[in-house]
Amino acid sequence: MPIHSDQTNGVSIRRHCMQSLLRSAICGEPSDCLGVLAGSDNIMDTTIDVTKNLSHSAPSTHLFTSDMNRQLDMKGVRPMGIYHHQKADRAPIEALKALYRSAFAEEPALLLILDDDHKGRIDAHLYAGSDHHRRINLDMIEDGPLYPAVMTR
Repeated sequence: MPIHSDQTNGVSIRRHCMQSLLRSAICGEPSDCLGVLAGSDNIMDTTIDVTKNLSHSAPSTHLFTSDMNRQLDMKGVRPMGIYHHQKADRAPIEALKALYRSAFAEEPALLLILDDDHKGRIDAHLYAGSDHHRRINLDMIEDGPLYPAVMTR
């Protein structure tokens, strides 16, 4: 499914989704930070880590892609693209793209690259287009109020 025209100017990502990506980028090896991004309209709110399913000992790709599609259908979201760590090896990135094509019968419309080469921060670069060379804006959206009201019984 092609990206919406409003995605060419920018896409938003929910805070919990970004935190999941950041945790993956800092807590593991670069080769362990690979996955699928999903959401609706121009808001990414779901990440699916596919690292374990890219290895040679992984279960059937067909079974995994069916399960991934079922997860997205249950959440009411659609695939939007892929993410990986800037230092991930080329082979797993190509395997991720192949898995995405196998699961969704299309090329990933968006590519999010996590870059931790800076002291004290991690950059997230979002690209669009068939060759993923066109950089687009990425905004983060809070999941809810910063200080939600306390509920009493």
